[in-house]
Amino acid sequence: AMERGREREKADKVDAECSTEREAWIALERAAESEAKLHQELSSLQAAQARLEGDVARLREEVQREQAEREAAQEEAKRLKRSLEEAVAKAAADAEASARSMRAEQTQRSVDSEGWGREARLE
Repeated sequence: AMERGREREKADKVDAECSTEREAWIALERAAESEAKLHQELSSLQAAQARLEGDVARLREEVQREQAEREAAQEEAKRLKRSLEEAVAKAAADAEASARSMRAEQTQRSVDSEGWGREARLE
């Protein structure tokens, strides 16, 4: 009976060790599965990061292009404004010169007609 009791103790001890070893293997398998899932998530996140970095680069290029276009448009607007101001100033100067010329012509005609009138009266 004592011998059977000792064998039973050994068997229980072996069962306990086997159970612990089985639990360790199960835990190891779960850890391996978790690691595989984490690697998948990491790969997915890295791919998303690469896509986002590409999007950011494209957006930066677009912003730079739009800024360059805006600056070019502003320069063109300034150039057109200067051209318009120059054209208005030239037109005003031409109109003033034309008005002076017309007044001088009118004055000359008045003087000429008065002069002819005097000469005719004097004769």
